[in-house]
Amino acid sequence: MVAAKLIFNLSKKGSDKDCEVRDLIEGYLAGLSKYGNIWGEFVLSSKKKGFQAYTYLSHPNAMAKKYQTKHTKKDLENIYEKIGENPKCEILGDKIDRTVPKWKTESFLYIFTHAFDFTSPVCLGSSGKALPIYFLPLSAGDRERAYFWASSYRDHDRIWLSSDELEIPAYKQMVEPDSGLSKKGRKICDIVEKKTGIPTYYFLNRYWGRIENEDNRLCPRCGSEWRVEEEIAPSKSFSNFAFQCKPCRLVSCEADSFEDERHARIGEYKLKKSTDTD
Repeated sequence: MVAAKLIFNLSKKGSDKDCEVRDLIEGYLAGLSKYGNIWGEFVLSSKKKGFQAYTYLSHPNAMAKKYQTKHTKKDLENIYEKIGENPKCEILGDKIDRTVPKWKTESFLYIFTHAFDFTSPVCLGSSGKALPIYFLPLSAGDRERAYFWASSYRDHDRIWLSSDELEIPAYKQMVEPDSGLSKKGRKICDIVEKKTGIPTYYFLNRYWGRIENEDNRLCPRCGSEWRVEEEIAPSKSFSNFAFQCKPCRLVSCEADSFEDERHARIGEYKLKKSTDTD
């Protein structure tokens, strides 16, 4: 993640610093956020001869045209037509790491975010670091789908953390593998895995746990054992998950609280009742 200033100079003769120009720039920046080129919010302000925006880039090369979608390229063309030049990008700070993540050698990727996160929801299995999504061979629609899922997940997490009336419904969405939120997230995993050829897992949260036999809980989707062997689970890296089901492409963490057995049932495997078809 890199702090940056984007400068939009009004150099075209007759160009005006009006609402139309500002709207074009805001639309362009919103697109860059939606497609993963910039992370988090941006602040757009006027300057003497144009506008400037402060934001975080997902990588120092995030503004390169080859990493932009046809939509943001079109927005850029409209801005150029209006103001007479392309925006300038000024990287803020020293010792900028310009290394491109070697994601192709990863043994697995996973999807994860949380209430206070604003980076990419796609993470490297080896380190847990967020991977700028534009490095992956995904379509603009795929990138947009990941953006809106991550935004929805963060909203659910904030609702759960607020511990108000919707605390439990929000928690269920994050911990149950077949909730609406989880289904959308698992679909993104399927897309990423299909496009990259790398196993891609969906992270299921786990806050409330059982005092006894918590380590022996089953995969909540298929009911198989999914506790990872002690010598490789969990440790310094968040990506060394305590629970991993390869067939279901699910990973999870150890519980944080053991004070409510009733809530510990949420997200656990439920034996599906057989139905007569006669």
